[in-house]
Order: sequence, then structure tokens, then C-alpha cells
Amino acid sequence: MPKKQIAKVVNGYLGIQKDGRFHSQIPIGTSTWFAWLSNHKGFAYQDETGSFTARCEQIKGKGAYW
Repeated sequence: MPKKQIAKVVNGYLGIQKDGRFHSQIPIGTSTWFAWLSNHKGFAYQDETGSFTARCEQIKGKGAYW
């Protein structure tokens, strides 16, 4: 089974990967970015100083946090 690809934030844009290529670029901080976040559970971040993976967690009775 192939490894699931995660969306990646690079240079201030969220890249949506499809078929091994980034097809969509969403500017961070826009309404489109927040709409995307509300429907997804994680993304990767990369810049010149390093990288990390962020994911949304659910707390029972308290909602979600990143």
C-alpha cells in the first residue's frame, strides 16, 4: 500500500499534492487556508531552518486543537 501523501506548506503557500505533483497553491492566512484547515487533519511545514508535521487532535468534550 503506498504511503499517504500529506499537503505541505512551503514559502507561505500550502501545496496540495495529487498524482505525485503539487497542483494547488493556497496562500497561508487567507480564508481559503482556514477553510482547508477545517476539513483536514494535518500538513507538513518546511523552510530554510527545518521542517515539522502539524496535526489536529481532538480532546474529548473540549473540541479540537492543532
